[in-house]
Amino acid sequence: TFNEAPTRVITNNQSSLELLLKLGLQDSIIGTIALDNEIPEELEDAFSNIDVITESKTEPAKEVIVGMSPDLVIGRAATFTDDKYGTIESLNSMNIGVYTQLASLMNGEQSLDNIFEDIKNVGKIFNVEDKANDLVAELSESLKSVEDKVSTLEGEPLKVLVMTAYNDGSYNVFGANSTLQNEILEVLGGTNVNEKGGAQSLENLMSLNPDVILYVYNNSLIQSVSAIENKKVFEVSYTEFMGYGYRTIECIENLAKEMYPNLFN
Repeated sequence: TFNEAPTRVITNNQSSLELLLKLGLQDSIIGTIALDNEIPEELEDAFSNIDVITESKTEPAKEVIVGMSPDLVIGRAATFTDDKYGTIESLNSMNIGVYTQLASLMNGEQSLDNIFEDIKNVGKIFNVEDKANDLVAELSESLKSVEDKVSTLEGEPLKVLVMTAYNDGSYNVFGANSTLQNEILEVLGGTNVNEKGGAQSLENLMSLNPDVILYVYNNSLIQSVSAIENKKVFEVSYTEFMGYGYRTIECIENLAKEMYPNLFN
């Protein structure tokens, strides 16, 4: 419960940071954790005076956060643990409010609607509802445009492999158990070829033979399998694809344009 707009905010992931910056709330942010990717150019000025309070995402920061006396910590639900940024209960007991992104919850089915709900809730908390609603309307229109175009496609869903950390013939993948990312692929007319995430080898890649590879920031790749031969390897930042924020909708639109250029001519 927030009786007034927070003025001392710590964001514990990049997407919550970017949302606050997008809504013009940079003066309320006293710190954020290490970033996954570069801040979008349009947000660079707003970000320029914000302190990064941890060296890495995995660094325990509970003591640092409490020592900064925030009135709100906002971000990914899974990071609110005793060995990271503090449990919700422990932070609340010290009069520190918490907002966990609905889109980051991992205990059930997910929906892109939760991204919009997070934006609206942040708008209410900070008394910037008009800006938040305008952003939701803009993103909703973009998403609907993609859905309408992709819905005209016929045939089986594209087999998509979501690859990360490629290194000399081995790599990791995000699996279909990443529920929000599953919905992203569904909107794009695809299905994840891996049920679960983890390490894989080139032999796995050859046998799966995906139509499309989404690479979460890459080095050079091997030049076989259909996705690579047909130049269907697309690069996407971690923050866009795995970050639970408003840029996920922009990511969907950009990927759709790359995957189906004929639909967007």
